[in-house]
Amino acid sequence: MSGDELLVVDERHISEGFWEVVGMTPLLLACIAAAAPVAGFGLLNLQARLERWDYERHAED
Repeated sequence: MSGDELLVVDERHISEGFWEVVGMTPLLLACIAAAAPVAGFGLLNLQARLERWDYERHAED
């Protein structure tokens, strides 16, 4: 057994793991596509709420 054979086994293991990740990509993209608008809308609401809080806090001064 030479060192080159071990390298081939490692490369095959890496490529098999890569194909498992590629199979997961459409699901991951769908989740990101669904979560991005929800997160964006939530951040807009958070920004509006924080600006309102800041305005009210300075109005009390």
